[in-house]
Amino acid sequence: MNAYGTGGDVKRNPGEKGESIRLLRIGGVLAVLPIDAFTGKTIGTRDFSVEIEGMRPPVRKRDGYFVFSDVPAMCAEKGMHSAREEVVITVRLRGRGYQETVVCVSTASVSPVNPVITVRMDPDASYPFPPHTVRIEGQLSGNCCLRAVCLHSEGSLRLAEDYHAGEETIALYRSGRGNLTGSLLYMEKGRAAMQNSAACGCFLLIGEAERGGMGRYRLAEPLQDSFGRLEARLYPARMQTAKEREAHYFFAFHGEKSVRGGADPNGSGTVPDGKGTKTGCDMLCLAETAEGRKEYRFFAKSGETKIMNF
Repeated sequence: MNAYGTGGDVKRNPGEKGESIRLLRIGGVLAVLPIDAFTGKTIGTRDFSVEIEGMRPPVRKRDGYFVFSDVPAMCAEKGMHSAREEVVITVRLRGRGYQETVVCVSTASVSPVNPVITVRMDPDASYPFPPHTVRIEGQLSGNCCLRAVCLHSEGSLRLAEDYHAGEETIALYRSGRGNLTGSLLYMEKGRAAMQNSAACGCFLLIGEAERGGMGRYRLAEPLQDSFGRLEARLYPARMQTAKEREAHYFFAFHGEKSVRGGADPNGSGTVPDGKGTKTGCDMLCLAETAEGRKEYRFFAKSGETKIMNF
């Protein structure tokens, strides 16, 4: 539902399949690695399944990989005519505590040397969250794209090197963040930029880690701006898009900012009752529709669920 898949040409939310085709299997292998988007760790729970339409059940490895054999490649037959063309397979992932996720994978774009796709699984409301988790949920209107950012990651994620516009890779320190493959991040230039507009920052989708790259990752798309490692700030982000119909969303973040009792600095009333401190996140939400983009900022308290409809 909200996960990001990488390791090939992965397309979310497939539409109608159209004309049926008969796949000619050539004995290829494909491994699917589900990652917990909240912890960044491999999902090891027993109550979890990965399926590919029309394929035999996978072999589940102890290290969390689901391995499929006899996966179709670039060959297919339509009717009486044979033609070599791209084959797209549908992968469905589900498990207790996670939002069911469907991704489409072009088998032609999966590396034959390392045939692995990584899919990040966002938790649902039944997930065993720690006490200081910040949760927001609600409804999205039709044709709305929502991106939410937790603006307090306490410096655990930052650039290891300067990033120059147009570069296809980025070097990151990822202390405590686990596997970043497929994660969505928001990057801005310094703290002052956060107080102005979201136009000061940009979103980046992290691809596969480079072998021997010491924290260097490929980007789904190069950035158009440059960022110095000392000025750049990176924050975890989530995204969901509603097609023609209204859709429900659910996002969860680690609550890491302490706020003393008294007035909320964002003007939304008092944070706690004046006793001690309260943890949570300053949130930035960007809702994009055909009419344009709207920006929302608010403080979300840890251990609570804030309802926001867009």
